[in-house]
Amino acid sequence: TYQALDGLDLGLAFMRGRPEYISSGAPSPAHPATIQFWDDWITEALDAGVDGIDLRIINHGRILDWANYGFGPHERREFETRFGHPLRPDAACREQHTGMLGDMHTDFLRHAAGRVHAAGGKFQHHVSIPMFAAPGFRPMLNIKWDWRRWIEEGIVDAITLKNMDQSPGYLDEAIAHADAYGVETMLCPYLNCVFSASDSWADQLREVIRGVTARGIHGLVLYESASFVQADGHGDIKCMLPGMKNVLSGA
Repeated sequence: TYQALDGLDLGLAFMRGRPEYISSGAPSPAHPATIQFWDDWITEALDAGVDGIDLRIINHGRILDWANYGFGPHERREFETRFGHPLRPDAACREQHTGMLGDMHTDFLRHAAGRVHAAGGKFQHHVSIPMFAAPGFRPMLNIKWDWRRWIEEGIVDAITLKNMDQSPGYLDEAIAHADAYGVETMLCPYLNCVFSASDSWADQLREVIRGVTARGIHGLVLYESASFVQADGHGDIKCMLPGMKNVLSGA
């Protein structure tokens, strides 16, 4: 069963029955309701007083049917307006189609970054291996993830390097491009399971820190903070892993 965000068409599909905390489907960047939906999230975060916003595309509820993504009525109308011929699900339209959706996503990033920067915050975006699509191959979600342009135009203050631990070629390319334009790099490794269930978490965290330092990466994102910090419901938090502060400070 599918439901459109604005209730008018099937341009935005969400599978019904998933837990509320997992977003289902993949909203199209061509749909006006998507832009408003995302913008409302930006407003909510800024109103809460966050210091910055980091956008992540790959998530636990994302769709994997990339071949059929991005062919809703809004995409079709925009494509024909831009290129003067109908959008077809074949290779002849692929470069124009993926480029159009990529431009739309980048347009939203410019808007979001402007709002975050106006509020004095920091804006960053995840860069992951599926965003490195070879020419002629279908990219993730049929979208050209123009992360190099985000860096070159100064849209992002930093990029978050995720799902790249075992792929040094991709990692090195992203770091080099960011460094060339003065954009920070942040590594986001999977440590939540280590923090939750391993007695050797301190040694493993030190090894990650050594790798970050050796590659010249600017910082480390501790993913799934609920695995090592706990809120008391009164605005205070405490670390559940004794000695973590010492490990992070290099002691």
